[in-house]
Amino acid sequence: MVNNTDALELYNSGKNLILVGDVSGYVGLGVIVVAAIVEKQGNFKENSANMVGLVSGVALLATSMTFTFTGRSKIKKAVNRYNSDLNKPVSYKIDFGINQNGIALTLNF
Repeated sequence: MVNNTDALELYNSGKNLILVGDVSGYVGLGVIVVAAIVEKQGNFKENSANMVGLVSGVALLATSMTFTFTGRSKIKKAVNRYNSDLNKPVSYKIDFGINQNGIALTLNF
């Protein structure tokens, strides 16, 4: 994709979004696990710590999914853009020509 800078920028942007999505997904899972551990220990009489952890963990997971899906979409667009540039029609012509050995079949493109 070095020759097509637009496709390369779109591809790199998609990769970065997927990386951010992965990191936020793992952080979200970590927050949910920590909230479950705090709840299991019973240090708080109310479920406030558990609920805050659960809500923030689910929000991070939803954000992770959004970043990941957007990144994948950008990568697909980059590949389609790159492939569309490759599929430009190539004109070629088969013709008869004359060379030192006589008549020859030539292919011009």
